[in-house]
Amino acid sequence: MVKLVTVLGNRPQFIKAAIVGRRWREHWPDGELTEFLVHTGQHYDPMLSDVFFEQLGIAPPDVNLHLGSGPILDQIGLMLPLLRRVLEEQKPDGVLVYGDTNSTVAAALAAAHLHIPLFHVEAGERNYRRRLAPEEINRVVTDELAWLALTSTEKATEYLLREGYAPERVVRVGDPMYDLFCWASPLVESNATVTPTALGLQPGSYALATIHRQENTASNERLIAVLDALDAVEMPVVLPVHPRVRNMLKDLGWAAKGSLRLIDPVGYFDVLGLLRGCAVCVTDSGGLSREAFFSGRPCVVPLPNSGWNEIVEAGWLMVEPEAGAPLTRAVETFRPTAPLPQGLFGDGMAAVHLGKAILKALAERDDEGAWHPLGAFRQIPQPIDRSNLSYAELRRELEALRAAGRRFVTLAELEGEADVALRHDVEWSLEDAVALAELEAEMGVRATFFIRADGIAFNPWSSAAKLQIMRLAELGHAVGVLAQGSGLEVHGLLLQQTIGRPPAPAIASAPTVAIDAVGRSSGPVVAILDPSLWGGAPISPFEKGQRILSGVSDRLRRLPAFTDWMGRS
Repeated sequence: MVKLVTVLGNRPQFIKAAIVGRRWREHWPDGELTEFLVHTGQHYDPMLSDVFFEQLGIAPPDVNLHLGSGPILDQIGLMLPLLRRVLEEQKPDGVLVYGDTNSTVAAALAAAHLHIPLFHVEAGERNYRRRLAPEEINRVVTDELAWLALTSTEKATEYLLREGYAPERVVRVGDPMYDLFCWASPLVESNATVTPTALGLQPGSYALATIHRQENTASNERLIAVLDALDAVEMPVVLPVHPRVRNMLKDLGWAAKGSLRLIDPVGYFDVLGLLRGCAVCVTDSGGLSREAFFSGRPCVVPLPNSGWNEIVEAGWLMVEPEAGAPLTRAVETFRPTAPLPQGLFGDGMAAVHLGKAILKALAERDDEGAWHPLGAFRQIPQPIDRSNLSYAELRRELEALRAAGRRFVTLAELEGEADVALRHDVEWSLEDAVALAELEAEMGVRATFFIRADGIAFNPWSSAAKLQIMRLAELGHAVGVLAQGSGLEVHGLLLQQTIGRPPAPAIASAPTVAIDAVGRSSGPVVAILDPSLWGGAPISPFEKGQRILSGVSDRLRRLPAFTDWMGRS
């Protein structure tokens, strides 16, 4: 039996936990996966917490910390010792957190320091803004501490991989909110109490709005500008008021004079019912913007950007950062013309997928975790004593290959079964590359050297570097360039001017193995060697050291083709 402590703090987390717990009980009825629910009390209004536990069938929290609202750092600071005490008492197999709230990052910090595996649902979301979006700080920290980053979308998965997360730490499971939407949709009519009819509204003739994020509430001027814009919309705008916003408006003495209708917070089924009947949704909530998409309703987000670019690109969400007339106009006119796409947020079974991913991760548990881009600690190249390392070792290996009938060629010449093309990726030291090139030329070995054009160790177009690159070519070796995107063509032309001939091409067809495995391989072979391994100065294994690629590893088998790999390196 696996026991998790699940930490909740606000509405989106409550509704995700509702469907996850329900699906786990259905899929693992014998209790193989159980939860201990901790409610931090970050949102203390009954309509933003208790009502969700009641309506959605969530078991009452096992612990309620009753913290209430407050400044971000104060909240997190108060949560940490309380969460520590809960985790030490419960001794769970893991901690499960959702989204990007203060409760989420506090639980992540507590779990990490107590060495309890952390699982983050809705990981990888980014808007790359932090000053007015403290949620971004929370989600980045939580992702970094998570044993498993459980993503809702392909975009979030790509973000994390691009940021250097080990692939085994990132699992796309889909969005639990879509799971809940699929389950709850048939139940809306029988469970909703705050309906358009009860509010005196006609279906399709009103807008539903929510405003609560710091970007829109950090200043009184911004909040009032947004509300004034909604108040000026020609059709009625229903806005369930967040408790913090309600207090701000009370202090400001602001009241709606036009179309805006402020109501108390509502339950989940009420939200779905109001969404079904609205013409358009206006929200700064990432959760409600997705629920609008699931409901097939257009959404306007009054922020500089949306966390859900997939919906923007699908034509169902419009970002309007300007308050006043632009926001009013967007609410009145934005209507999608593209069909509603399917599958962006999974298959409606995210809860089961994430449960299976957690069970698998715990069954294969490595106490050090996979914090490095190359994977777990045992997979990271370890430092070695290189004080006595010399070229003699490499010379012996090259001579052994020749004695075994291997012929050394450049990449462009690689074709026969006995061929070995030595590929050297020069990212750290041109001096080491030249020394290696001289050794190989002395032995009658020709190789292909790829120069890192945009690295940090040297400038390949300085006068000194050009002389070293020219020396590589003079020794009879082929020379190519490593660069990103369009820079590949530009740097290729510069290299051609330097060596006086076209640069060496990459090759996509040959297998790649470490030099100690070349003798056991059949067919043409490319061996990738780092010249710095055979040079003088040690380098950190976390930066580059010992990245001789091994053909027997699964990781290598997943490498892109060389033509693609060269362009992205």
